[in-house]
Parts: sequence; structure tokens; C-alpha cells
Amino acid sequence: MKQHSTWEHLHKSIKKFLPAFFFVLKIILLTWIFTILWIYFFYEAPLRDPVSDHIHSTIPHPTLEETRKTNHEIKPQEVLEMIQEELIPETIWENEHGVSIPTSFAQERLEMICWAFSDICNKTVRNYQYSLEEQLFYQWMLIYLIEKIDEKFAQGTLRSLWRLRDTLSFVEMNYTDQWRRWSAWHTFIRLNTHDIPTREEFRNVATHEFGHVKDLWVIQGTSRNKDTYFTEFWRVIWSIDDPSLDFYRISRQAENVRHRDAQRLDFVSGYAMVSAYEDFAESFNMYLNHYELFRQMAQDNRALQRKFLLLQQRYWIDPLQHWSAHLHQKATTFRPRDTTRIR
Repeated sequence: MKQHSTWEHLHKSIKKFLPAFFFVLKIILLTWIFTILWIYFFYEAPLRDPVSDHIHSTIPHPTLEETRKTNHEIKPQEVLEMIQEELIPETIWENEHGVSIPTSFAQERLEMICWAFSDICNKTVRNYQYSLEEQLFYQWMLIYLIEKIDEKFAQGTLRSLWRLRDTLSFVEMNYTDQWRRWSAWHTFIRLNTHDIPTREEFRNVATHEFGHVKDLWVIQGTSRNKDTYFTEFWRVIWSIDDPSLDFYRISRQAENVRHRDAQRLDFVSGYAMVSAYEDFAESFNMYLNHYELFRQMAQDNRALQRKFLLLQQRYWIDPLQHWSAHLHQKATTFRPRDTTRIR
């Protein structure tokens, strides 16, 4: 009788916990299914050897060192400046308005810049059949921004052992309606030109994403002690002497916590209010490409003054001003939704 009671008690206990067990099992199963579906429909891994038009899919360009051995007279900066002068005032910059250039010209200039900057070209992955003209513009713009950012960053008072061009593992170019305009991680960026209607916007988007790489990977502290307030998805990874923390703390007390007195006008855009990292990237783009507008915004706002001066004194000697002259004067209370859409 006693043995029968024991089995009966065990049976009741198992029966009692079965619903909870099956509930947990159901959650695990559904999570697994949704993860597989998300990977299948949304995740796009970079294609290192794409079958479309990637100009480096078969034979990579020679390294810059190899190029210099065969041609001692090559000067990469002269190549970059020459193509800049050709592209901006006459042809490809305003191509969305109907201006076009000969295919032979685009091919020749594309080969020229990828000869002088082979390391960056070899990191550019295109998963779409872009025209030669589009390839030339996008490749030139990526090289131009990387070179100028590294040049001006090196001139600033903050010293870094890393350069943007060395840190980047790849830049992926896509044209698809299946995901957002851009994304970035520590060492790579993805750009979706399907949702970037103008080439001016492409410059803004690329600058914003390079700002993330600069912030998250290039600019680093050396201390082994970690800051516990500013984390990355709740992971404690930033050193307490990371220079970016000085910028974050102007408007935030933690990764996802703004100061109590922080206002909308303390940020260069609505998107900059999302997180400390978006605040940095948006301000980074504003300073480089819309310097005068940023300076005007900062005139009557203490928080923006501090951000503006920090970028000016710590990271930069001067901005890239030649694209800012066409901007109309804005009121000091003007804040765009995001800086990449400013025209």
C-alpha cells in the first residue's frame, strides 16, 4: 500500500510539472524557428567572391607597396584630387539630374583609383550590377572619405595607433528593398543604395557609418579597468579612459539613459537621441559635411557647444567644408530627423 502511494505521488508530481515543461519547450522551439526564419529572409552575409560585378572577384589589385615598386612616380593623393576635380563640378556628382559620362572614362578612372588605393578597393564588395559610372562614384567617395578622415584625425590632438583604412575589414554595397539603408559593426559597414536616393545622401550615410567604426573600434582607451555605465548591448567592454566616453557623458549618464535635464535641442538630430553611439555618429557627420549648420546650432546650446568643441579640438583641425556652402541658413532651433537627409 505504501509503495502504491509513492508511485501515485510521483505520478501526480510529474503531471503537475508537465505543463511548465512543455511551455518552456515550446518557447525554445519557437525561438529556434523564428531565428532560422530571420536568418533565411533577412540576414545577408557578405559575399567575398560575388558573381555579379565585383571588380576584384578573380584577380586582386596589387598592393600599394607592389605598385610603388613598379612605378616610383605614383602619388595616390594626386590621383584622388585629380578625380575629385573631374567628378564634382562636371559629371558624376550630379548624375541623378541627367548628367552622364562616357563608359571608357569611368573604366579608366576606376582602374586608376583602384591602382593607387588597392587596399580599399579590395575591401569593397558589391552585390549588385552597378554601372561603371556608379562604381566609379561610390568607390571614389569611399576612398575620399576614408583618406580625409584618417588624414585629419592624425592631425588632431588625440593620437590613435589605428587608422580607419586598416581597421575596416570590408564595405558591402547592396541594392535591395529587403533591409535598411545602412548598418555598421566594429570593423565593417553595409550600405543599401536602394534606399539612398541621391549621391549627396550617400556621402552623408557613408560618413555616419565611418563615424561608428571610428568611435567603436579606432578610438580606444588603454586601461584594463572597464566603464560599467556605457556598455554595448549590456556588455562591459569600454576602458575607463576611452576618449569617446567624454562625448557620451555630455548628454548621457549611461548607454540608454539620458541626463534628466537633456533636451531635444541638445542633439544635432532626432536620431542622435536614440543612443550615445548614434549621437556620436550623427555629430561626426554633421561636423564633417555640415560644419556651418552645426556651428550655428551650437551657438545657443551649451551641450552642442561642448560636442562641437570636442570634435574640433580633439579630433579635427578643420572640417570638409566644400560641400556645406550651398546650405541655407537655418534657425538655431532647427533639428533634422537625421543628418544623412540634410540637403
